[in-house]
Amino acid sequence: MATLTDDATTSISPAWRAWVYEHLAHGLEPAAIVERLIAAGAPAPIARSEVAGLASAARLSLASQLRRELAGTSLKEVRGALPATFWADHWEQNRPLVLRGHADAWPARDWTLDGLSDRFPDAAVEVEIERDPSRHFEGRWVERPLSTFIAEVQAGPSNDHYCIARNKNLERALSPLLLDIVVDPDHFEARHLAGGSSLWIGPAGTLTPLHYDTTNILFVQLVGQKRFWLVSPDWSGLLFRLEGFYVRDDLVAVPPEAIHEVVLSPGDALFLPVGWFHRVAALSPSVSFSLLCFRRPNDFSWCHPSRLMRSPLP
Repeated sequence: MATLTDDATTSISPAWRAWVYEHLAHGLEPAAIVERLIAAGAPAPIARSEVAGLASAARLSLASQLRRELAGTSLKEVRGALPATFWADHWEQNRPLVLRGHADAWPARDWTLDGLSDRFPDAAVEVEIERDPSRHFEGRWVERPLSTFIAEVQAGPSNDHYCIARNKNLERALSPLLLDIVVDPDHFEARHLAGGSSLWIGPAGTLTPLHYDTTNILFVQLVGQKRFWLVSPDWSGLLFRLEGFYVRDDLVAVPPEAIHEVVLSPGDALFLPVGWFHRVAALSPSVSFSLLCFRRPNDFSWCHPSRLMRSPLP
């Protein structure tokens, strides 16, 4: 466990605060938690004050605790297209879904790194470089010829150059790639594909630490493999560990029983519901495509719990 206190005279650390919150929500008696904090070095008045304050908030998470225990840690998997029950069973229930072979019939399944380089050799693409672990692997943006970038991708494992979602590549140089995407009209708006999709290209070793998004996403793997670690938003203790959209210390403080893990291979897709925390690592050179242009409203930007932690009361 991390250091017990931020300031030994005022409070316990965010890591311990998350620990207290989760154990209160799980039914551990407050007195027992106070004893544990004191045994770990917290002054008794601080231990009692922190637990009393968090106990009030923990009462609100009892329903979340029930949902996450009932859900278990297995992810539902189907083959092929989104099922007829998708809206009711996954969108409305905020429940992930793995779709094996979902994109096997897409022309995009014929993509290869060499093929993309040959097809768009001089296309200028936006790439994130100098990805800094202290800033959750966010770096600075540069433009490079696609052929140059793909040569870097193929040079070996790295997390220092990555074409991630926050770029305009599909709206500019690589827009012809959208013709290779097959959009299911029962679930997606094809006319919004250009602004409602994202392209990811990177070497083995790229990593995005645990974070959440404010939209629902269908994430499709087209080249290579990626591993996902998913944590339900019902693990509300993580709200005490947020830095922006990221969870401080990644998976360090997440209980193993909270983690859903899945590997996507070429053609596989993952419905990633809004608010779900997820960590993503490329196991090999990778090309991925994500769809956001669902046929239902998909902007949940109000769902930004870190604002509650930094906004002072009047």
